[in-house]
Amino acid sequence: SAASDVYKRQLWGHSIGPLKLPLGRPTKREPCAKTLTGKKQNRNSFQSSKLIMYIFLPLKKNNTMILGFWGLANITWGDVPYSNLPRIGGDDWYASGRGYTAGRFIGPGLAYLEAEYRINIKNWFGLTTFINVTSVMEENRSFKYVNPAGGIGFRIKALKKSRANICLDYG
Repeated sequence: SAASDVYKRQLWGHSIGPLKLPLGRPTKREPCAKTLTGKKQNRNSFQSSKLIMYIFLPLKKNNTMILGFWGLANITWGDVPYSNLPRIGGDDWYASGRGYTAGRFIGPGLAYLEAEYRINIKNWFGLTTFINVTSVMEENRSFKYVNPAGGIGFRIKALKKSRANICLDYG
């Protein structure tokens, strides 16, 4: 609707607002030509499906306080090369797994949920606090462990036109 589009433009254009991402996107990834052991691999030997969901709710009409939720599910099957396995920090925006080192959790499937509270202090400066949980699929195709994390962060607007932010997180 037109009202929804206006709301999205206002939220996305805000200094603490995110870039607009697709609601859900299944993907099929082509594997590498060789596995880690050097064996040649059939180009159709594995598949990957990814779903990304997000919602950002303004808590004030001027969007100075935002509550955001986003999640990522990535499942692979077949003969997946190690470099193509889902991992923390391996999403397209390197945003999953705040509070953990990229690649800390890796497996044939990944589930990630995050909640974040953002507050705008000035037009160019904001604060955030976040909590998240990650689970990686074990070899027996089950999600056995849940890995929680949390922290705080600072957001400094680097480029107004492109809405690029410098984000510093501690968690």
